[in-house]
Amino acid sequence: MPNLPFATANYLVPLDGTTHVVVAGLVATATTHKINWPAFSNDNFSFWPQGAYIDNSGSLTDLTLVVKPIDFSVMIAAGAKQIVSWPAPKNQETWLTGNGPVTIFFVNYPLLSTPAEIDGKLSVTLANGATVTIGGQPISTVAELQAYDPVGAVWANAINQLPADASPTAAGILTTAQLLAYNGATWDRVRVATPADALATLEGLATTAQLMAFNGASWDLKRTPAVFQTGKFTAAGSTALWTPTAGTFFRLMRYKIDVTADATRTTAGDLDIQFYQYDPVGLTDTALPIAETVYIGAVAGTAWSSGWVDLGNGILGTLVNNVLEINLNSALALLTGSVRVTVAGTEE
Repeated sequence: MPNLPFATANYLVPLDGTTHVVVAGLVATATTHKINWPAFSNDNFSFWPQGAYIDNSGSLTDLTLVVKPIDFSVMIAAGAKQIVSWPAPKNQETWLTGNGPVTIFFVNYPLLSTPAEIDGKLSVTLANGATVTIGGQPISTVAELQAYDPVGAVWANAINQLPADASPTAAGILTTAQLLAYNGATWDRVRVATPADALATLEGLATTAQLMAFNGASWDLKRTPAVFQTGKFTAAGSTALWTPTAGTFFRLMRYKIDVTADATRTTAGDLDIQFYQYDPVGLTDTALPIAETVYIGAVAGTAWSSGWVDLGNGILGTLVNNVLEINLNSALALLTGSVRVTVAGTEE
Protein backbone atom coordinates (compact mmCIF):
# COMPACT_ATOMS: atom_id res chain seq x y z
CA MET A 1 0.00 0.00 0.00
CA PRO A 2 1.34 3.48 -0.77
CA ASN A 3 2.26 5.80 2.07
CA LEU A 4 -0.80 7.82 3.07
CA PRO A 5 -0.76 11.27 4.71
CA PHE A 6 -2.87 10.00 7.63
CA ALA A 7 -3.08 7.03 9.99
CA THR A 8 -4.95 3.98 8.74
CA ALA A 9 -6.41 0.88 10.35
CA ASN A 10 -6.02 -1.64 7.54
CA TYR A 11 -5.81 -5.31 8.57
CA LEU A 12 -6.80 -8.75 7.40
CA VAL A 13 -8.19 -9.48 10.85
CA PRO A 14 -8.70 -6.72 13.50
CA LEU A 15 -6.35 -6.67 16.48
CA ASP A 16 -8.99 -8.11 18.78
CA GLY A 17 -9.31 -11.09 16.46
CA THR A 18 -12.94 -10.38 15.62
CA THR A 19 -14.46 -9.05 12.41
CA HIS A 20 -17.60 -6.94 12.45
CA VAL A 21 -20.43 -5.99 10.13
CA VAL A 22 -22.46 -2.81 10.61
CA VAL A 23 -25.68 -2.63 8.62
CA ALA A 24 -26.96 0.75 7.48
CA GLY A 25 -30.45 0.92 5.94
CA LEU A 26 -31.65 4.31 4.80
CA VAL A 27 -33.42 6.25 2.10
CA ALA A 28 -30.78 8.17 0.19
CA THR A 29 -31.57 11.67 -1.09
CA ALA A 30 -29.80 14.48 -2.93
CA THR A 31 -28.87 15.89 0.50
CA THR A 32 -25.63 14.38 1.75
CA HIS A 33 -26.17 11.82 4.51
CA LYS A 34 -23.11 11.51 6.76
CA ILE A 35 -22.16 8.44 8.82
CA ASN A 36 -19.84 9.50 11.63
CA TRP A 37 -17.70 6.46 12.45
CA PRO A 38 -15.76 8.14 15.33
CA ALA A 39 -19.08 8.77 17.09
CA PHE A 40 -20.19 5.17 16.37
CA SER A 41 -16.92 3.85 17.79
CA ASN A 42 -17.32 5.88 20.96
CA ASP A 43 -20.85 4.61 21.53
CA ASN A 44 -20.31 0.98 20.50
CA PHE A 45 -16.89 -0.47 19.62
CA SER A 46 -13.90 0.68 17.56
CA PHE A 47 -14.93 0.26 13.91
CA TRP A 48 -13.17 1.58 10.81
CA PRO A 49 -14.69 0.18 7.60
CA GLN A 50 -12.41 -1.26 4.94
CA GLY A 51 -15.19 -2.05 2.51
CA ALA A 52 -18.87 -2.59 2.01
CA TYR A 53 -21.53 -4.73 0.35
CA ILE A 54 -23.87 -2.16 -1.21
CA ASP A 55 -27.43 -2.90 -2.35
CA ASN A 56 -28.79 -0.06 -4.51
CA SER A 57 -31.28 -2.26 -6.36
CA GLY A 58 -34.29 -0.35 -5.03
CA SER A 59 -32.98 3.11 -5.92
CA LEU A 60 -34.10 5.25 -8.86
CA THR A 61 -30.73 6.92 -9.40
CA ASP A 62 -27.04 6.22 -8.91
CA LEU A 63 -25.71 6.14 -5.37
CA THR A 64 -22.49 8.02 -4.61
CA LEU A 65 -20.35 6.98 -1.64
CA VAL A 66 -17.45 9.17 -0.52
CA VAL A 67 -14.98 8.17 2.24
CA LYS A 68 -13.53 11.15 4.12
CA PRO A 69 -10.85 12.40 4.63
CA ILE A 70 -9.21 10.47 1.75
CA ASP A 71 -12.01 11.48 -0.66
CA PHE A 72 -12.29 7.92 -1.94
CA SER A 73 -15.36 7.92 -4.18
CA VAL A 74 -17.42 5.18 -5.80
CA MET A 75 -20.71 5.26 -7.73
CA ILE A 76 -23.18 2.39 -7.66
CA ALA A 77 -25.60 2.42 -10.57
CA ALA A 78 -29.33 2.55 -9.96
CA GLY A 79 -30.75 -0.96 -9.53
CA ALA A 80 -27.30 -2.50 -8.97
CA LYS A 81 -25.45 -4.29 -6.20
CA GLN A 82 -21.73 -3.89 -5.74
CA ILE A 83 -18.80 -4.81 -3.51
CA VAL A 84 -16.13 -2.15 -2.88
CA SER A 85 -13.05 -1.78 -0.67
CA TRP A 86 -10.84 1.15 0.26
CA PRO A 87 -7.94 2.22 2.54
CA ALA A 88 -9.28 2.55 6.07
CA PRO A 89 -8.34 5.94 7.53
CA LYS A 90 -8.99 6.40 11.21
CA ASN A 91 -11.63 8.97 12.10
CA GLN A 92 -13.28 8.47 8.74
CA GLU A 93 -16.78 9.49 7.70
CA THR A 94 -18.96 8.07 4.94
CA TRP A 95 -20.98 10.55 2.86
CA LEU A 96 -23.92 9.26 0.80
CA THR A 97 -26.15 10.85 -1.86
CA GLY A 98 -28.77 9.16 -4.04
CA ASN A 99 -32.52 8.78 -4.51
CA GLY A 100 -34.20 5.79 -2.94
CA PRO A 101 -33.80 3.00 -0.39
CA VAL A 102 -30.32 1.56 0.02
CA THR A 103 -28.82 -1.09 2.28
CA ILE A 104 -25.11 -1.14 3.05
CA PHE A 105 -23.15 -3.80 4.97
CA PHE A 106 -19.98 -2.07 6.21
CA VAL A 107 -17.17 -4.48 7.22
CA ASN A 108 -13.80 -4.05 8.90
CA TYR A 109 -11.94 -6.56 6.75
CA PRO A 110 -10.79 -6.32 3.10
CA LEU A 111 -13.07 -7.38 0.25
CA LEU A 112 -12.64 -8.25 -3.39
CA SER A 113 -13.98 -5.21 -5.19
CA THR A 114 -16.23 -6.35 -8.00
CA PRO A 115 -19.14 -4.98 -10.02
CA ALA A 116 -20.88 -8.36 -9.60
CA GLU A 117 -23.95 -8.76 -7.46
CA ILE A 118 -23.54 -9.31 -3.72
CA ASP A 119 -24.82 -12.87 -3.90
CA GLY A 120 -22.48 -13.73 -6.80
CA LYS A 121 -19.82 -16.42 -6.34
CA LEU A 122 -16.33 -16.96 -7.76
CA SER A 123 -15.56 -20.42 -9.20
CA VAL A 124 -11.98 -21.61 -9.74
CA THR A 125 -11.10 -24.75 -11.73
CA LEU A 126 -8.02 -26.53 -10.39
CA ALA A 127 -5.39 -28.39 -12.43
CA ASN A 128 -6.93 -31.75 -11.51
CA GLY A 129 -10.29 -30.68 -12.88
CA ALA A 130 -11.95 -30.05 -9.51
CA THR A 131 -13.99 -26.87 -9.04
CA VAL A 132 -13.78 -24.70 -5.92
CA THR A 133 -16.52 -22.12 -5.31
CA ILE A 134 -15.67 -19.14 -3.14
CA GLY A 135 -18.03 -16.45 -1.92
CA GLY A 136 -17.64 -13.40 0.33
CA GLN A 137 -13.91 -13.62 1.12
CA PRO A 138 -10.80 -12.49 -0.75
CA ILE A 139 -8.21 -14.84 -2.24
CA SER A 140 -4.59 -14.15 -1.31
CA THR A 141 -1.98 -14.90 -3.97
CA VAL A 142 1.80 -14.48 -4.07
CA ALA A 143 3.52 -13.82 -7.39
CA GLU A 144 7.04 -15.17 -7.96
CA LEU A 145 9.54 -13.90 -10.50
CA GLN A 146 11.51 -16.77 -11.96
CA ALA A 147 14.77 -16.69 -13.91
CA TYR A 148 16.38 -19.40 -16.04
CA ASP A 149 19.60 -20.93 -14.73
CA PRO A 150 21.63 -21.88 -17.85
CA VAL A 151 24.10 -23.89 -15.73
CA GLY A 152 21.54 -26.10 -14.03
CA ALA A 153 19.15 -25.82 -17.00
CA VAL A 154 16.25 -25.13 -14.63
CA TRP A 155 13.93 -22.26 -13.73
CA ALA A 156 14.44 -20.87 -10.23
CA ASN A 157 13.00 -18.09 -8.11
CA ALA A 158 14.80 -14.83 -8.87
CA ILE A 159 16.53 -13.21 -5.89
CA ASN A 160 17.14 -9.48 -5.63
CA GLN A 161 20.61 -9.44 -4.11
CA LEU A 162 22.15 -6.22 -2.74
CA PRO A 163 25.96 -5.88 -2.53
CA ALA A 164 27.62 -5.79 0.87
CA ASP A 165 29.27 -2.46 0.07
CA ALA A 166 30.09 -0.21 -2.86
CA SER A 167 32.90 -2.47 -4.10
CA PRO A 168 31.35 -5.88 -4.78
CA THR A 169 29.10 -6.34 -7.76
CA ALA A 170 25.81 -8.09 -7.11
CA ALA A 171 24.59 -10.57 -9.66
CA GLY A 172 21.36 -9.33 -11.20
CA ILE A 173 18.52 -11.34 -12.66
CA LEU A 174 19.68 -13.12 -15.80
CA THR A 175 17.42 -12.34 -18.74
CA THR A 176 17.69 -13.50 -22.33
CA ALA A 177 16.28 -11.86 -25.46
CA GLN A 178 16.23 -13.37 -28.92
CA LEU A 179 16.62 -11.29 -32.10
CA LEU A 180 14.54 -12.73 -34.92
CA ALA A 181 14.79 -12.07 -38.65
CA TYR A 182 12.08 -12.78 -41.25
CA ASN A 183 13.23 -15.11 -44.05
CA GLY A 184 10.28 -14.43 -46.31
CA ALA A 185 8.09 -17.18 -44.89
CA THR A 186 8.98 -17.70 -41.21
CA TRP A 187 11.06 -16.11 -38.44
CA ASP A 188 14.62 -17.33 -37.78
CA ARG A 189 16.92 -16.64 -34.84
CA VAL A 190 19.76 -14.26 -35.74
CA ARG A 191 23.14 -15.77 -34.90
CA VAL A 192 26.48 -14.08 -34.30
CA ALA A 193 29.78 -15.54 -35.56
CA THR A 194 33.22 -14.67 -34.22
CA PRO A 195 35.87 -13.92 -36.90
CA ALA A 196 38.85 -16.23 -37.05
CA ASP A 197 41.26 -13.29 -36.96
CA ALA A 198 41.42 -9.55 -37.58
CA LEU A 199 41.54 -10.09 -41.35
CA ALA A 200 38.40 -12.18 -41.52
CA THR A 201 35.26 -10.46 -42.77
CA LEU A 202 31.85 -11.30 -41.36
CA GLU A 203 28.61 -10.60 -43.11
CA GLY A 204 26.54 -8.32 -40.89
CA LEU A 205 22.83 -8.41 -40.24
CA ALA A 206 21.00 -6.98 -43.25
CA THR A 207 18.47 -4.32 -42.27
CA THR A 208 16.22 -2.05 -44.30
CA ALA A 209 15.02 1.41 -43.31
CA GLN A 210 12.62 3.69 -45.15
CA LEU A 211 13.15 7.43 -45.06
CA MET A 212 9.84 9.31 -45.04
CA ALA A 213 9.11 12.97 -45.86
CA PHE A 214 6.04 14.96 -44.76
CA ASN A 215 4.17 16.63 -47.62
CA GLY A 216 2.01 18.84 -45.41
CA ALA A 217 -0.83 16.35 -45.12
CA SER A 218 0.70 12.86 -45.07
CA TRP A 219 4.01 11.01 -45.17
CA ASP A 220 5.62 10.02 -48.51
CA LEU A 221 8.46 7.60 -49.14
CA LYS A 222 11.62 9.64 -49.81
CA ARG A 223 12.92 9.14 -53.38
CA THR A 224 16.29 9.56 -55.06
CA PRO A 225 16.69 10.08 -58.83
CA ALA A 226 17.41 6.96 -60.85
CA VAL A 227 16.33 8.03 -64.36
CA PHE A 228 18.06 10.80 -66.37
CA GLN A 229 16.89 12.27 -69.69
CA THR A 230 18.21 15.10 -71.88
CA GLY A 231 17.16 16.75 -75.14
CA LYS A 232 17.83 19.75 -77.41
CA PHE A 233 14.90 21.93 -78.52
CA THR A 234 14.47 24.67 -81.17
CA ALA A 235 10.89 24.36 -82.44
CA ALA A 236 7.82 26.14 -81.09
CA GLY A 237 5.21 24.08 -79.23
CA SER A 238 5.59 20.86 -77.27
CA THR A 239 8.25 18.21 -77.92
CA ALA A 240 8.67 14.93 -76.02
CA LEU A 241 11.58 14.73 -73.58
CA TRP A 242 10.81 11.70 -71.37
CA THR A 243 8.61 8.76 -72.36
CA PRO A 244 8.48 6.49 -69.28
CA THR A 245 8.54 2.71 -69.43
CA ALA A 246 5.11 1.35 -70.33
CA GLY A 247 2.85 1.02 -67.30
CA THR A 248 4.74 3.56 -65.16
CA PHE A 249 4.52 7.21 -64.13
CA PHE A 250 7.35 9.71 -64.53
CA ARG A 251 8.36 11.64 -61.40
CA LEU A 252 10.23 14.87 -62.23
CA MET A 253 12.58 15.65 -59.32
CA ARG A 254 15.33 17.88 -60.79
CA TYR A 255 16.00 19.79 -63.99
CA LYS A 256 18.63 21.96 -65.67
CA ILE A 257 17.99 24.26 -68.67
CA ASP A 258 20.79 25.76 -70.83
CA VAL A 259 20.39 28.28 -73.71
CA THR A 260 23.32 28.60 -76.10
CA ALA A 261 25.01 31.95 -76.63
CA ASP A 262 24.18 31.99 -80.36
CA ALA A 263 20.41 31.78 -79.76
CA THR A 264 18.54 34.58 -81.53
CA ARG A 265 15.00 35.54 -82.49
CA THR A 266 13.81 37.56 -85.48
CA THR A 267 12.35 39.96 -82.95
CA ALA A 268 13.98 40.24 -79.55
CA GLY A 269 11.76 39.11 -76.67
CA ASP A 270 11.09 36.60 -73.90
CA LEU A 271 11.30 32.89 -74.57
CA ASP A 272 9.09 30.82 -72.21
CA ILE A 273 10.39 27.29 -71.57
CA GLN A 274 7.70 25.27 -69.79
CA PHE A 275 7.21 21.64 -68.81
CA TYR A 276 4.10 19.87 -70.13
CA GLN A 277 2.69 16.36 -69.81
CA TYR A 278 1.03 14.59 -72.72
CA ASP A 279 -1.73 12.00 -72.31
CA PRO A 280 -1.31 9.50 -75.20
CA VAL A 281 -4.80 8.09 -74.56
CA GLY A 282 -6.78 11.32 -74.31
CA LEU A 283 -4.39 13.08 -76.72
CA THR A 284 -4.23 16.17 -74.49
CA ASP A 285 -1.37 18.45 -73.41
CA THR A 286 -1.39 19.84 -69.84
CA ALA A 287 1.03 22.46 -68.53
CA LEU A 288 2.96 21.69 -65.33
CA PRO A 289 3.62 24.54 -62.88
CA ILE A 290 7.34 24.58 -63.78
CA ALA A 291 8.79 27.07 -66.29
CA GLU A 292 11.73 29.38 -67.00
CA THR A 293 11.70 32.62 -69.00
CA VAL A 294 14.84 33.81 -70.87
CA TYR A 295 15.30 37.02 -72.86
CA ILE A 296 16.55 36.25 -76.40
CA GLY A 297 17.89 39.11 -78.52
CA ALA A 298 17.91 39.61 -82.32
CA VAL A 299 21.66 39.10 -82.28
CA ALA A 300 23.72 36.50 -80.46
CA GLY A 301 24.20 37.22 -76.78
CA THR A 302 25.42 35.37 -73.73
CA ALA A 303 24.78 31.75 -72.85
CA TRP A 304 22.25 31.23 -70.03
CA SER A 305 21.78 28.35 -67.54
CA SER A 306 19.23 27.72 -64.79
CA GLY A 307 21.64 25.45 -62.95
CA TRP A 308 20.26 22.36 -61.27
CA VAL A 309 16.82 23.02 -59.78
CA ASP A 310 15.78 20.56 -57.03
CA LEU A 311 12.04 19.82 -56.79
CA GLY A 312 12.32 17.75 -53.59
CA ASN A 313 10.24 14.58 -53.80
CA GLY A 314 9.21 15.71 -57.27
CA ILE A 315 6.09 16.04 -59.42
CA LEU A 316 4.38 12.79 -60.37
CA GLY A 317 2.71 12.44 -63.75
CA THR A 318 -1.08 12.57 -63.49
CA LEU A 319 -1.70 9.37 -65.46
CA VAL A 320 0.28 6.23 -66.15
CA ASN A 321 2.23 6.42 -69.46
CA ASN A 322 2.00 10.25 -69.60
CA VAL A 323 4.95 11.77 -71.49
CA LEU A 324 7.02 14.68 -70.14
CA GLU A 325 7.38 17.42 -72.77
CA ILE A 326 9.20 20.75 -73.23
CA ASN A 327 7.15 23.62 -74.68
CA LEU A 328 8.72 26.70 -76.34
CA ASN A 329 6.41 29.64 -76.92
CA SER A 330 8.31 30.80 -80.04
CA ALA A 331 10.69 29.17 -82.53
CA LEU A 332 14.28 30.37 -82.45
CA ALA A 333 15.27 32.41 -85.48
CA LEU A 334 18.60 30.60 -86.02
CA LEU A 335 19.12 26.87 -86.14
CA THR A 336 22.53 27.35 -84.54
CA GLY A 337 20.84 28.40 -81.35
CA SER A 338 19.14 25.84 -79.10
CA VAL A 339 17.72 25.03 -75.68
CA ARG A 340 19.17 22.04 -73.81
CA VAL A 341 16.99 20.46 -71.02
CA THR A 342 18.24 17.74 -68.69
CA VAL A 343 15.95 16.10 -66.12
CA ALA A 344 16.33 13.55 -63.31
CA GLY A 345 13.67 11.54 -61.51
CA THR A 346 12.11 8.11 -61.11
CA GLU A 347 9.67 5.85 -62.91
CA GLU A 348 7.12 4.16 -60.64
